[in-house]
Amino acid sequence: MKIQLDKDKNSAHSFTAKNENGFKVKLSNSSAGEPTGPSPMETVLMAVAGCSSIDIVHILGKQNLKVDDLNVMVEGLRREEIPKIFTKIKLQVHLKGKIPASKALRACQL
Repeated sequence: MKIQLDKDKNSAHSFTAKNENGFKVKLSNSSAGEPTGPSPMETVLMAVAGCSSIDIVHILGKQNLKVDDLNVMVEGLRREEIPKIFTKIKLQVHLKGKIPASKALRACQL
């Protein structure tokens, strides 16, 4: 897996990341003026939500349980000092479908 990141020519704080399939994500420094995209740290939280959601749907699907709807809220807490790494990431998962609560909980825990 490879990702290429290029600085946008017309901005000191905007970048474009591209994967091997050509899909692009615009990234921006959210503390510098008017952002043109999510910050890299925001995309980390988006990735956590996306990866978790894919796994949850897959795990439940293997049990022949259909997810009618899924919503994930992600909250990341960061250090005040640089590097401002995440110290805690909290996910709140909302599932809709005929899914027993115990199986939903287990899929989220995995």
